[in-house]
Amino acid sequence: MISQGIFSYYVGELAWCQSGGGDVDLLLIEGFCVRQGYLHVKGKFVFEVDNGYWISNDEGLFRTECLLEPGPDLSEVRGRYEIDCESSIRRRIHYNREYALAISDRARFLREKAQGKRIVMVPLILFCDDVSGNVSKKWNANYNWYFQLAGLPFEYTQLDYNVHFLATSNTLSPLQIGREVLQDVVSGLEKGINAYDVMQREEILAVGGVFLIECDNPMANELAAGIDIRRGLRFCRFCEVKRDATTGHMQVSFPAISVEDMISPMFRLGYGFSGHRHIPVEILHTFSLGLIKYLMVASIKELSDKDQKVLTVRIDALSSVGFPKPLRGNQLIQYVGSLQGKDRRAFVQVAVPVFQGLLSQKWLKAWQYLATVSVQLFSRRISDVDTYLDVLQRSLQAMMATIADINVSWLSAHAKYHTLAHVVENIREFGPAVLYMSEKFESFNKVMRNHAVHTNRHGPSVDVARRFARYAVVRHLLSGGMFKSEGRWSSPGDGLRQTFYDPIVQRVLGYKEEG
Repeated sequence: MISQGIFSYYVGELAWCQSGGGDVDLLLIEGFCVRQGYLHVKGKFVFEVDNGYWISNDEGLFRTECLLEPGPDLSEVRGRYEIDCESSIRRRIHYNREYALAISDRARFLREKAQGKRIVMVPLILFCDDVSGNVSKKWNANYNWYFQLAGLPFEYTQLDYNVHFLATSNTLSPLQIGREVLQDVVSGLEKGINAYDVMQREEILAVGGVFLIECDNPMANELAAGIDIRRGLRFCRFCEVKRDATTGHMQVSFPAISVEDMISPMFRLGYGFSGHRHIPVEILHTFSLGLIKYLMVASIKELSDKDQKVLTVRIDALSSVGFPKPLRGNQLIQYVGSLQGKDRRAFVQVAVPVFQGLLSQKWLKAWQYLATVSVQLFSRRISDVDTYLDVLQRSLQAMMATIADINVSWLSAHAKYHTLAHVVENIREFGPAVLYMSEKFESFNKVMRNHAVHTNRHGPSVDVARRFARYAVVRHLLSGGMFKSEGRWSSPGDGLRQTFYDPIVQRVLGYKEEG
C-alpha cells in the first residue's frame, strides 16, 4: 500500500494510471518496487468489456506519480466475472473469478484494518533443521525453526543479529512444530500487526507471509510430504522423476501433480504458497556438500600415494590471497569427506591447476565446469536474469555431461545431481541462490545449542524459548526500537541507545562477527 496525494493504493485493487504516451489505462496493482531510486507500481492492464473485466498478459511498470485515482471496486462487479473465455478478443486471458474475489476481499479487509495507516509488506524466510542439544557426540535431536526477513542485502543476512528464533523441541516432529509456527503466521502476520516505523516516525500495519522455506534436502522432502531422497523411488519434490526399483536409474520426469490432502501444513498456507515450489534448492547441501564433495572424494581415490603427496605440496604452495584462509593440503586430503562448504568452494577454484598432470583430461574438464558453475551459483547480483539463467543452464548441462563421461552411474546414485537441475527455475522466482543458502542458519545452531545445554533438561524447549524472548527484548531496546505504553509509542533514552554502538555489545548481539 502507498499513499499518493489524497488517495491510497492497495495491492490487489484497480487503479487508473497515465502511461508515458499520455494514455489512461486501468491497472490491477500487483506490487510496488524501487527502480533507480524511484518508487514504481507494477501491475497488469485491465480491459472492460460488455460482460466483465479482462486481465491481459501484458504487465506495466510505472512511477507512482503516474497513478491518477483508484479504479472501480472489484467487489461491486462480482457478477460480471462469468465470461466465456472463447469469446475474448486479442486472446486475452480471463481473470480467475475466485482469485479475483479473494484478493479483493483481502484488500478491503486490510484497508479497513489499517484505518489510514501505511501498510508495509514483511515477507519471511523460514528455516527448519535438526541439531543435537548435547555438547558431547551423543546425538540428542532438537528440531528448530528460525526466521529471517526476506529482501535483506547479502552481508546483513549473514549476521546472527538478523536471525530470529521461533521454536525448538526434542519431542515433537518438525511438522508438528511447523503446524503451530505457520498457524501463528496465518493468524498474525497475514492479518496484519500494528507496529511503528522508526525511520518514518509513523504507525504502520505490518502484513506479510512466508516467502520461502530453507532446509537441507531430507528435511525439505519431509516438509513437502515427500519420500526419502536417498532410497525413495519418487524422491524429487519438484517433479515426478522416478527411480527404477531394480536398476536405480532415473526415468523421464514430468510436472508434479498438486496434492491437496497432504498432512503437511505447508499445503495450507494459502496466498499462492506451494509446499513444493517454495522450498527451493539449497546450494550449500546440494552443491558444496553434494556435487563438489562427490568429485573431491572420487578424485583423491583416483590418485596413488605418491600423487597425493605431490597434490599436498601443490596446495601448500598456493598463494592465500583472495581466500578466507590458507588451504592446507594435508587437511584437505585427510578429511576430504568431512570438510565444510566454504573449504570445498575454495578448493574447486584451484582444482584444475593442482590436479594438472595427476588426472586425465576428462577429470580436469569436469573440475573446470564445476568451478564455472560454482562461480555462477554464488553470484550475489544478477543484472540480466534471462542471459544469466541461459548461461547457467548450459553450464549445468556441460558439467553433467562431463561427470557422466567419468561415471554415468553417479547421476543415478546421487539424487542431488537431479535436484540441482531445478535451481534455474528457483533463481528465476526467488533471485540469486546465495540469498537463500542455509549457511547463516546453520551457524546459528551453535547459539541455540548453547542455550539448550544450560537448562535443567526438564523443559528445554520452554527454557530456550524464554531465553531467546528475553534476548529479543534486549536487542529491540538497544537497537532503538519503539514500544507502546498507555496508548502511545515510546523509545528508550539516548544513553541506552548509545550502548548499541559499543563493539562488545554488537558482538554479543551478533551484529559483528567475533574477532
